[in-house]
Parts: sequence; C-alpha cells; structure tokens
Amino acid sequence: MTDTADGAADKMSDAIARIEKGMAEIGKRLDGLQREIARLQKLVGPFGVYMGDDVVLTQMVSGLRFLVPASDTVMAPKMIGNRVWEPSLSAVLPRLVRPGRDVVDIGANIGYFAVNAAMILGRDGGAVVHAIEPNPRIHALLLKNISINWSLARIIPHQVALGEAEGDMLLHVTGQLASNGSLLGPASGAAGTETFPVAVKPLAQVVRDPGRIGLMKIDVEGAEAMVLRGAAEMVRAAPDIEIIMEWDTDAQRDDPGATAFLARFFAETGFSAFVIENGLAPTPVTDLPQLGYCNLFLTRLPGRPPG
Repeated sequence: MTDTADGAADKMSDAIARIEKGMAEIGKRLDGLQREIARLQKLVGPFGVYMGDDVVLTQMVSGLRFLVPASDTVMAPKMIGNRVWEPSLSAVLPRLVRPGRDVVDIGANIGYFAVNAAMILGRDGGAVVHAIEPNPRIHALLLKNISINWSLARIIPHQVALGEAEGDMLLHVTGQLASNGSLLGPASGAAGTETFPVAVKPLAQVVRDPGRIGLMKIDVEGAEAMVLRGAAEMVRAAPDIEIIMEWDTDAQRDDPGATAFLARFFAETGFSAFVIENGLAPTPVTDLPQLGYCNLFLTRLPGRPPG
C-alpha cells in the first residue's frame, strides 16, 4: 500500500512539475507577445518626419514609405495618422491586380496606389505600372516615391493629363488640397488656387499596348468622362480591362453630361459595377447616376471580383 501511495505521489509531483514548467513557458511566450504587441503599436501609430520644403516622410503599415505635401489637409493627416490611404480600396487592391498584367494609374497623385500595385505585382512578373500625373509639384514627389520604394514591378511615370484629344489645358490646384488638381476649374469657394498649364493626350498616345492592361484606376476629380471619351476605343477593343474609378457625381457636374455619359458607356460596353466601400457589393450600372460618393470596381469578366 505504501509503495503504491509513494508511486502515486511521485507521479503527482512529476505532473505538477510538468505543469509548472509549462506555465513558466507560457509566461515567457506571453511576455514575448506583449513585447511584440508593444512594438506593433509603435509601428501602427502616427508617423511623420518633416523633411523641409513642405514635405513630410511617412511610412504605411505595409512598410511602404511616401513623401507627402505637409500643407495638404486631406491626404497628409490620414497617411500620417492612419498609416494607410483609402483603407477600403487599399484592402481589396491585392484581389483586383492580376499577376502579369499591367496597371494604369490615371491621376496617380504622389504614387500611393501605383507603388502599392507595383508591390503586389512584384519585380519578377513582367508587368509594369503606368503612373500618370500632370501636376508638376506632385509629379516631382511621385518620382521620389518611386525611388524610395524598391523590390517592386517597374513604374513608368508620365507627366501628362488624359483627355479626349491632344492639346493643352489649365490644371487648378487649391493650396490646402495640394495633392489634388482639376481640369474642370477651381473648387467652389476655394482660396489660394494656383493654375498650371499641362499637356493633355488620349490614353492611346501614352500607353501603346492595351492588350497588356489588366487594371486602370481613374481618379481625376470629376474629369473621368474626359478620360474615358479619349480611351473609349481602347477599352472597347480590350474586353478584359478592368477599372477602378472614383465616383463623385458632385465633381462630375463641372463636366456637363459626364454622369449620363459614364453610366451609358458602362452599360453599352457590358460592365458590371461593384461598390468597394460596401465590400464589393454589386450595384446596377443604370443606378450609377443616383449613387453617392464611392470607389467603383468595374469589370466584364465572369467570376470577378474574386471572393
């Protein structure tokens, strides 16, 4: 009986020792996790370093770095404070960029989505990103942002605006919205607006091979119809081109007939529309004129967008 009791006590002691050892190991792992959480909290907190000349360097949660205009009251606070720009679109972009297919970013701004698309494509897939931005000051930051991010697909910058025909127009830039510009005129009531003469070309004169294009992003402050009027034949000829478009009927009012043209064009060419901010929920193309501000994904391919 005593030997049995002693054996049971030894087993109990061994079990307790194993539990204590396991608890100690768990404690070490919890300490490590707490340190990692603290590190990540620092990483995702606001980050900005003033570089002089109205430029701030910030780093996104993705690790990509961008130089942004310090005086911009929309893009700069969000990129510095949130460490991401347009989070809904940023989250779905990896699902919409197709491997081996070129991306055309029209209204590339400082290059946020162009650089993100290049990161998704990678340097070994053979695809390129065309970053089209006419604003001379912002284009200078675009070039720098291309240079400070690497291990990406090739990014080809173009300092030009897209429109229906070749020519010259004035780009209107409001001081507090330094990263935005409009070919349709200054914003209502905007103070401190500057104008820059910019070259305008149709898409076919800038990107020569539509067969390579997988995705076009169009964000040109209400001038989207001007872009598509100039790119209509290219889009019709390449049915697997997909489009991300900022949809803002208020901004489109400065281009009379733009909203109706866009809805009609997408209907006639067989596009289906999905609202990115609603988790890529489908919306009838015929309802676009009544749709509020959002980003649209437009496609003619079955099974897209991917689940």
